[in-house]
Amino acid sequence: MFSLQWLAKVPIIAVLLFLAQTAQSPQVHNSWSLVQHVNVKCSSSPCSIAVDPIRPGHVGVIAIFNYEDEVTLSSISGAGTWVHPKECPAYARGSASTDLAYNLSTTGGTTLISVRISGTINDAYIEFLEYSFEASEASFDVCGSTAISGALNPRGVSLAPAGTNDVIVQIIASGSHASDISSPYKDPADFPGGYGIGGSINTTSGKAPTWTMSNSGYAESESAIAITEGHLATAAAPEWTPSISTLILAGIFLVVAVVLVLWLIKRRKA
Repeated sequence: MFSLQWLAKVPIIAVLLFLAQTAQSPQVHNSWSLVQHVNVKCSSSPCSIAVDPIRPGHVGVIAIFNYEDEVTLSSISGAGTWVHPKECPAYARGSASTDLAYNLSTTGGTTLISVRISGTINDAYIEFLEYSFEASEASFDVCGSTAISGALNPRGVSLAPAGTNDVIVQIIASGSHASDISSPYKDPADFPGGYGIGGSINTTSGKAPTWTMSNSGYAESESAIAITEGHLATAAAPEWTPSISTLILAGIFLVVAVVLVLWLIKRRKA
């Protein structure tokens, strides 16, 4: 027979275990999906990208890569309103440049996007990404960029996303050719003209990926952008479903509490 002293400790242990379970971070649900990714070589501005009919209310991302000279996205027409954050452009002097823009709610049916570029175009490529998501809206989260000295396995841009479920796009340009990017940046993982672009979906981690380059003789230009589903300023916490172990612990706590109450009542009557 268990002693009263031991029995009295059980609710405390159960409560601590219950709190440990509920304190665990909720799992990000699979809301984001890559719909299409199309890239073209661009020799003059404006540069046009022919795409499959874009669906309404999706998120679009435009990426540009350029060799040696500095370029930035000047304007984008087609599929709705495009935004160009000032934190996105990057330039590794004499080596390459990168830039990003986004669209939070695409216009349906668009099959052609026109991109105007500022600067000297030199072996440039442009890529369009389309992502679907389950929420009623999407919000811009954060953008970042950097230029680093040549490395064979350079790290991408570290971000600190504030959203609860993001899509993050990382890009790199250099005189050295990119050939791979570490997981989970596989939605997509494209390498047009030796440049690199990788997407990570359904994530809250802004940890920088690792690129694989052909050599370390050229500086690298890198940009990254994060888009979150929902309204960032008032985003609700993800729904949490208690696990089986949590329910068992709660049941133990309830049973022990009832036993103690009945024992105290019996003792008081005695």
